[in-house]
Amino acid sequence: MALSRRAILVGGRWIETAETAAIRDPYSGETLADVCLAGEAEIEEATKSAVAAFALSRHLPSHTRAAALQSVANVLASRHEEFATCLSAESAKPITDARREVGRAISTFTIAGEEANAWYGPVPRHHPTFSNRAHPWYYAV
Repeated sequence: MALSRRAILVGGRWIETAETAAIRDPYSGETLADVCLAGEAEIEEATKSAVAAFALSRHLPSHTRAAALQSVANVLASRHEEFATCLSAESAKPITDARREVGRAISTFTIAGEEANAWYGPVPRHHPTFSNRAHPWYYAV
């Protein structure tokens, strides 16, 4: 299962760098892929992009965050076998374990999406779940 050279995603762009690392099958030693390695410039660009993305995403409404997380889960699910095969080959993990691991990743993103829609924090006094009269304004959930 020889794969091609794999670029890295930095700031929303796929970049090929001069330095690569071979990903090998631990049993046969076969090269599965050559993965580009980030250098100082790519790391700096990725860091700046992450900071800029956070500045925007922190203001997104929870339903938008939930949809983004569910979208990741959906992509993982649509390519479940592809990810499992790759994981199995590069780590010498049995395919059943690799499939289970991909399934856990799907569950993690699904649950995170559901949690993004959950409401935590102060509950107003008029909220139907409020029952503690010792705290006149709110209580923490």
